[in-house]
Amino acid sequence: VSASDDKTVGVTNLETGEIKLLKGHIKGVSSVAVAGSKILSASFDGTVRIWSFPDGEEISSQKLGPSVVQIAAYENRYVVGLANGLAVIRDLSNQSFSIPLKAHPEGIKKIVFSENGQLIATCGGNTVKVWNASNGNLVLQYDHAITVNDLAFLDNDDLIFVADDYKAVVLNIQKNEVVKSIDAHNNFVLFVSSDDGSIATYGMDKTVKVWNADLELQYSLYGHQLSVNTVALSSDGKFIVSGSDDREILIWNTEKGIAEHRIKALSGVRKLLTVENNIISCLDSNQLKIYNLENGKLVKRIKVGTTS
Repeated sequence: VSASDDKTVGVTNLETGEIKLLKGHIKGVSSVAVAGSKILSASFDGTVRIWSFPDGEEISSQKLGPSVVQIAAYENRYVVGLANGLAVIRDLSNQSFSIPLKAHPEGIKKIVFSENGQLIATCGGNTVKVWNASNGNLVLQYDHAITVNDLAFLDNDDLIFVADDYKAVVLNIQKNEVVKSIDAHNNFVLFVSSDDGSIATYGMDKTVKVWNADLELQYSLYGHQLSVNTVALSSDGKFIVSGSDDREILIWNTEKGIAEHRIKALSGVRKLLTVENNIISCLDSNQLKIYNLENGKLVKRIKVGTTS
């Protein structure tokens, strides 16, 4: 499922290459989420639309504000982030359920649910906040010294965030304290594997660094010529895949710490996913390209919407 500035949501069958465009938004789609048998799309037109998945029939539309910039979902519960810095907890099974959150007046960069769906974490400006997903109560607020760029749950008790001061910081939610803070590298974001808790950080210094769950550096991966934009990990943990503004995708062997394949994507790489033995890449050329994970060969090329 993909979001696009052309006002559509794309549902792509990766086996056949067939793409269905869901139309209804009157401005660009900023974010999408899948919750069970439903697709949720957030748009700069201020609405959230709910569609059936995978057939794409529109179920409902809700006007929530002037512009909706983020959406995240866990089962029936979902959270939308508005351009004015407010967030709202909603429920698919109860349309009247609505809990507003005074999140981040500087704007919301990220919204994530914990593994068990009981907590919601948000970041914006230099602040990290954790909320109770049932009642919207503020569980934790941590004010960092400088802008926070990204965050993720390591488990149901610990949260990691990265910031503009080159630091990666782990917070224990129950104790409301910093467990560990390390200098990683500059201007970066992170990826956390749900399989083994390993962490990858990457960013404008062209480097991917891999850490264990205790934030101990395992190895650094050098090979890109420009900023690294996205990282994915294979389900068996044998490969890390990275994509960059240098228009290349690198497939790294996690045991050896070397790039086994260098793919010429011919366009800036925005997002990578690994599904079984395939790499799915979302490119600046408004294409999805699918590559074989083991040999880097192109499997399929799919044209999607404009500026997806």
